[in-house]
Amino acid sequence: FTRIANGPATSVWGFEVDYSQQLSFLPGHLSGLGVFANYTRTAPKEPGLFTGGSGVPKHAANAGLSYRGQRINAQLKFNWLGERLLVAAGANGVAQFEKERFQIDVSADYQVSRRAVLFVNVANLTAAPSVRYAVNDQNLIRHGAFGAKYTIGVKGAF
Repeated sequence: FTRIANGPATSVWGFEVDYSQQLSFLPGHLSGLGVFANYTRTAPKEPGLFTGGSGVPKHAANAGLSYRGQRINAQLKFNWLGERLLVAAGANGVAQFEKERFQIDVSADYQVSRRAVLFVNVANLTAAPSVRYAVNDQNLIRHGAFGAKYTIGVKGAF
C-alpha cells in the first residue's frame, strides 16, 4: 500500500503466510468448527521512520479457532506481536522498544432475530501487559497492566 506522511519516502519489505480452513468434513455440529493461523515478517528499509504506537514489529503471528452455527458465531484468537521499535535513537535520546506480547481474545455473537444480534468481545483475556524499555530490557520505562477489555452489546439492522 502507499501512504503519505510528513517524512521521507521509504519502503517496507515483508511477507505473510496465511492458512484458514472450515472443518466442514466433521460430523454434525462440529462441521461449524474452523481453524486459522498467519505469520507476518516485515523489514523496513528505514526502521527509524516506523516508530510510535504504530511501530512495525519484525514478527507477528495469530492463530485460533472459530465456530459458525445457525445462530452462533464465535472465535478464540491467540495473538503474538514481536518486539518493536517505538522511538529511534536520535541526537538527544536513546532507542525505546516495546517487548514482545502475547494475548488471547474471545468474541461471540448470537442472532436473536433477523434484525438483532447480541454480541460479546473480550480483548486481552489474560491481561497481558505492555512493557516498554530503553536500549535493553533492563531499562524499564513502563509496565502497562491494562487488564482485559469487555464489550457487550446489541447490533440491529433496520
